[in-house]
Amino acid sequence: MPSISGTFNTADASWHRTAAAQTRRKCPSLPVEIWLRIFSLATLVPGALDTDDYGAIQAFCRDHHGISQHNRYDAVMDVKRSISLVCRSWHALISTTNLYEYVLIRNGHQAIQVANLLKEDRDEHSQLAPPRASRIMRLELALEGVHLWTREHAMALNKIIQLCTNLVCFSTVFSTADAFYFYSPQLIRVLADTATRKTKIQRLELKADRPILSAIIGALELSLEVLWIQIPRRLTCVPSPWTPNLPNLTTFVSSLSLGGLFKDAAMPALRNLSTSDAVDRAGILHRHGPALSQLALPNLANLKEHVMSCPNLACLDITYDVPIAGTLLPFGIPFPSLVQVTLDAPFIFRRTLWAGDDGTAPLYLDNLRSVLLTLVDPAVFPALHTLRFILPLRLTLREPEDSDASLPGWTLTFWQAWLNACMRRGIKIQITVGARGVFSQKWANLTLDLVEYLM
Repeated sequence: MPSISGTFNTADASWHRTAAAQTRRKCPSLPVEIWLRIFSLATLVPGALDTDDYGAIQAFCRDHHGISQHNRYDAVMDVKRSISLVCRSWHALISTTNLYEYVLIRNGHQAIQVANLLKEDRDEHSQLAPPRASRIMRLELALEGVHLWTREHAMALNKIIQLCTNLVCFSTVFSTADAFYFYSPQLIRVLADTATRKTKIQRLELKADRPILSAIIGALELSLEVLWIQIPRRLTCVPSPWTPNLPNLTTFVSSLSLGGLFKDAAMPALRNLSTSDAVDRAGILHRHGPALSQLALPNLANLKEHVMSCPNLACLDITYDVPIAGTLLPFGIPFPSLVQVTLDAPFIFRRTLWAGDDGTAPLYLDNLRSVLLTLVDPAVFPALHTLRFILPLRLTLREPEDSDASLPGWTLTFWQAWLNACMRRGIKIQITVGARGVFSQKWANLTLDLVEYLM
């Protein structure tokens, strides 16, 4: 005769089996495509793999030292590992799609480990399971600090590039080590060999000197669509003759100041430009200005000439130092094609701009108000629909309990009238803080309460 306990356990187990069966019937599994889309959004590093979204690329390139980008990469890798541990079906999905699409190498030891892993996987894979190396789209070398980079490390990096047959992006812009430590003739030859593949490198991010740039870019010039160049710590002073020919390049971002290395470059497909070199900028705008749709300027120098050479410009990004510059754009000249203006304006919301120590208006306040009024003037910007401000990380915030820190009434009245004018025209006013906010593409709508808080 079975015990009461045994009878109860048997019945309980039977009930659970029945409930589980009913649950499976009522809750069908999601299609694989939906899960892949969810995984893709959950593991996105903004702008890391893009070749045609200039907004994402420009936001990515504002993170000059890779701080926000690497923080996001580490968080994404944690998410990918967690997904792979949920169940076997999720492990299979994530491991065959975006688990290996972006590989970051921070030191020589990691380069050896990755090279060995990819080589072993290639030797063991079957036709039904393509090797991991074929899924890598972005390979980034970001050597941190000062450490040894040996011949063995260099050979491992070369092997990784050879195995990554679908590589789209190669990057060294976030390496803190000098370029000559890790660039070698063998590495340049390996990169040049990728030009013969079916899938070619389309996005190149380099921190390198003139001879290395000319060698690598010259070998890949026919396939490049995005080129980002960061200035290294050591530069060659002796000029070398080189005229780049980049027929498919659509986006060019550079912090180099080599006195016109790209001023004569042929870029017939160029649409997006951001360069710190005034000589390069003048030459490129002279040759390709009418085709540009997006332009980023590091200062206000020659702004009128630059903008007038781009009649089809849709987006303008500019660093705007209010106390020094005083004015932004020349009055009386319409900009009919501009739909978005982004101001990297570290001073525009500083309280001392809007009220002096004695509560009176500073001398340059009229210029500042003229700038803001011009931006919403339909005669000057008839097509403008988005105005963005990038604020510094350290803001001088007003303490609520400090009665002496309150803004003059006419300041709030002006801002309220200006925001109302923007609303009537349908112009969105957005702000973000620092390179991290731009990288994450997190923009907040500007309100009067937010203006008071920032000041």
